[in-house]
Amino acid sequence: MGDAWGVTPVRRLSILLALVGALALPAAAAGQSLDLHTSGGFGSGLSLASVGGGTNVAHTPTFFHLDIAGVIDGDAAWEYAGALSVPFETAPGLVVTPRLRRVRERWGLHTFLGLGAPLHIAPATLAGVEVSMGAWYDLYDELQVGGEINADVFVAGDDLPEEGSLVMFNVVAGARVPL
Repeated sequence: MGDAWGVTPVRRLSILLALVGALALPAAAAGQSLDLHTSGGFGSGLSLASVGGGTNVAHTPTFFHLDIAGVIDGDAAWEYAGALSVPFETAPGLVVTPRLRRVRERWGLHTFLGLGAPLHIAPATLAGVEVSMGAWYDLYDELQVGGEINADVFVAGDDLPEEGSLVMFNVVAGARVPL
């Protein structure tokens, strides 16, 4: 027989065991590590908009790019990252891009291929898919220099041309340091 909420002694025991199990999980995961790297740089590029059978080519505003990447348990082959881009040639704006990168290192050169999901929050509202590639070179123990090339295809958003498409190609150059 249960109490006023219909909780039987078996359910209480199950809840108690689940709580004990949940409290034990952090001890099992305590061996995991997270290494963070941050990079900053400047970029610009081209945007191609297909509207009404024609293609408009324009310069994308120069932007400041901040990227924070995490490596879990020292597995440097995969980076989980997030990027913020802030254009400064136009009205203030913000682009947020979660990313996943496959990294390969040889002779101090770190090359990568990545996938992302760029979200233009302001002044435009756009969402899409990003493919990127780039490289970072170990200049010193705690400093890398390099850059990346990004191709963004936008598939949704209020600022997407009606019955058209929008593609952006951007290049970013900068420096990277561990946090």
